[in-house]
Amino acid sequence: MRNRILLSSVGLCLLAGVAAAQPAAPGAAPPTTAAPPTADLPPKSAVTRELELRFQALRAGKGLTADEAARRAVESSSQIEAKRHAITGTEASIDQVKYAFWPKLTGSANYTRLSHTYIRASEFPVPLPPQQIDGFRLFAPDIPNTYTLQARVNVPLSDYVLRLSDAVRGANLSRESAKADETAVRASVARDARAAYYQWIRIQARELIALQGLEQAKASLSDATNAFQAGLTSKADMLAAEARVKSGELIGEQARNGVAIATLQLNVMMHDTSGRQHEVGEDFLAEVPELSRLPTVAAAYREAVATRAELKSLGALSEALRSQASTERARGYPRLDASAGATYAQPNRTRFPPQENFHGNWDAGVTLSWTPTDIGGALAASDVSKAKALELEAQAKSLKDGLRMEVEQALRAAEEARFAIGVTEHGLKAADESYRVRRELYRAGRSTLSELMDAESGLTNARLQMADAHIQARIALVQLHHALGRDQKEQRASNDATTRGARQ
Repeated sequence: MRNRILLSSVGLCLLAGVAAAQPAAPGAAPPTTAAPPTADLPPKSAVTRELELRFQALRAGKGLTADEAARRAVESSSQIEAKRHAITGTEASIDQVKYAFWPKLTGSANYTRLSHTYIRASEFPVPLPPQQIDGFRLFAPDIPNTYTLQARVNVPLSDYVLRLSDAVRGANLSRESAKADETAVRASVARDARAAYYQWIRIQARELIALQGLEQAKASLSDATNAFQAGLTSKADMLAAEARVKSGELIGEQARNGVAIATLQLNVMMHDTSGRQHEVGEDFLAEVPELSRLPTVAAAYREAVATRAELKSLGALSEALRSQASTERARGYPRLDASAGATYAQPNRTRFPPQENFHGNWDAGVTLSWTPTDIGGALAASDVSKAKALELEAQAKSLKDGLRMEVEQALRAAEEARFAIGVTEHGLKAADESYRVRRELYRAGRSTLSELMDAESGLTNARLQMADAHIQARIALVQLHHALGRDQKEQRASNDATTRGARQ
């Protein structure tokens, strides 16, 4: 009920200022809430009516939303693109690990040109053919050209038992860590985009409030000028009113520059180079029911620990390093390899005497080998991986400590924003009534210009505080969702849905 009243009356009060309390036009529907009499107040100016229209457009809810800004920022983020490439690299490393344990199949083809081969007759125990050259008997036919075709397969039997499972498990855990890291970056980019979106609305609301304050200052200057000309006030009061107008013009210019910078920041995050002016797609004064059902600190912390992707990434990477440590340690163990080969050659050296024809042969066997000097290096490499795993586990503990603070701060900020909304609602109503009364008294000569300008400042500050309270509530909820990991859970669900759609 409180926010319905806010949407129907306080929103207009935020921009209409003095003119917001004008009596209804003839034939118009009666107002839903009572308003103080304002018969002596001037009608709305053209600028005031324009500001009302701009404020209504700001709350119309037909343009860019926070979710849309986050989606566009995520889709175009170079950080997320880098993480996607990292995931592709880890998936390739899984294949690399598997291929490393495949049986090694090699093939070769060889051609060799040989010189003549001779041997002394006395060195050979059996009679040789009756060929003799320069005192030597020919040992074999003269076959200067040799051709060899060979294929060989080697199977690392011991690696299948000692290293394969740890190596594949480590590669899979590295992929899980990379995916969790990408989810965390996605959520961070979306959070920053949503915060930038609400800051963009905040700056626009401040600009409208500053312009309304300027209109009030101009109205006060007009009253002061008329009073001075009638001899009812001093020139100092009129000069003070002029200074107030100049100060309002400066604030308005600063607000316009702030809107330009906030718009640029949002467009940069979304990588929007179209130059199109976005409209606001959310009513920032609408009620936020979630503020009334915030979780307890203990429940929020448990949810964050169970959900945050950063912790999942560190945990998976730590387990991957422990698997790598086991794989490294196995390099110092004895090896058992099976091998087999086939040879097709001319001449084939398994034939005697050599013949100038192609013949084939095969061989098969197992080899047990051990290199004790590799033990030291293997253990050192294993210790390095273990140390890195312990380092990541310590980082995870530190992250949990920081997460406790992050959750606590996010909850406190949300509770504070909820309280601030209620306070600023009452403050705005009081400031608006104070300004209305002060202006009437001043026009009747029963109040000073200084009191009127103080009331103007109070009304402008109340409007700023009201807008800031609502915007800060939405930013606080964005930060709370991120602290609890709810945005990351949404990102994972979206990724899973996209993957299922691609498979189908």
